[in-house]
Amino acid sequence: MTRTNVFGNRALTSVARMLFKEDTTDLCTAFWGYCGCLVDRMGLIAQGLEIEADMFIECARHSFRIGEIAIDYGKRADRPKLRSICDGLKIASFLPKRRMAPGGRRAP
Repeated sequence: MTRTNVFGNRALTSVARMLFKEDTTDLCTAFWGYCGCLVDRMGLIAQGLEIEADMFIECARHSFRIGEIAIDYGKRADRPKLRSICDGLKIASFLPKRRMAPGGRRAP
């Protein structure tokens, strides 16, 4: 992972934690696991690389338990699909939009 990606991921993770009051260390891992019954309750709307953020948001909104397993990032064997700045900005704008949307806040 490039330094730009590391910085962007940390920044996006910090924003998500602040907006949704849920702890996570890596918003953009793209590796999530769920029970099938939980997926049916999620209102995922993301169409692109924002999907990781959307999954986190839905878990926070529904107070689903979030657990993490640390992973190591290795060098990609093929070309990256991520366009660091462009995709990072899409995710950064997606977070507050979802926070402000109806049902965007976590239930008390």
